[in-house]
Amino acid sequence: KDLLNDLKEEFDDTSFKDTMMTLNWAKRYDVEHVLAGRWGYSEEYIGPKLKEIGKRIQSFVSKVIVFDPNLFDEREIHIIT
Repeated sequence: KDLLNDLKEEFDDTSFKDTMMTLNWAKRYDVEHVLAGRWGYSEEYIGPKLKEIGKRIQSFVSKVIVFDPNLFDEREIHIIT
């Protein structure tokens, strides 16, 4: 499963567009007026929504992510310590 499915399972009112906007903000760290133009929301909507969805994503921090090593070739596995 992916992050969006996990969010929808845990928080059924989570929208795809709001999640993508939050991930876009986390990656690029654009200011609210730039996000407003890009995503078509008002600046008043964006600030609280970023915090809300960001906290939802952060709530998964305690969950363990397990990858099946059989899905990857030896050359694709990198261990970071």
